[in-house]
Amino acid sequence: MRFASKIALAERMLARAFDADTPARWVVADSFHGRSGAFHRHSAGDAAAQPGIRTVIVGGLTTDVCVSSTARDAFQRDFNTITLADCAAEQTLARHESGLATLASVFGLVCNSSDVLGVWDAQRPRSAV
Repeated sequence: MRFASKIALAERMLARAFDADTPARWVVADSFHGRSGAFHRHSAGDAAAQPGIRTVIVGGLTTDVCVSSTARDAFQRDFNTITLADCAAEQTLARHESGLATLASVFGLVCNSSDVLGVWDAQRPRSAV
């Protein structure tokens, strides 16, 4: 496995999603700094509520606060919620793993970005040979 920044991972994921004609919206979580979740009084809820958007994929800082709050908000709004373990971080590994365990037990799926990319690649229409 080679290192890739969160930006590089996001760019790859979006490129694959768009190649597969997956409905998607990009919400910049940094604009929500100071709030517990991206849905709290901001346009993230509006962006996710666009027709065809059924899944919210969450990553960022910090796992047990902002990421967790956003994933919980999405789950409670009936979105399929995926938290990317390798695209989130926390001050300690113990807090990171604890936050992910809580999310996985109740608030949706927790997986790595490579898992999501694999699903998108498998769904990509194959050109006729």
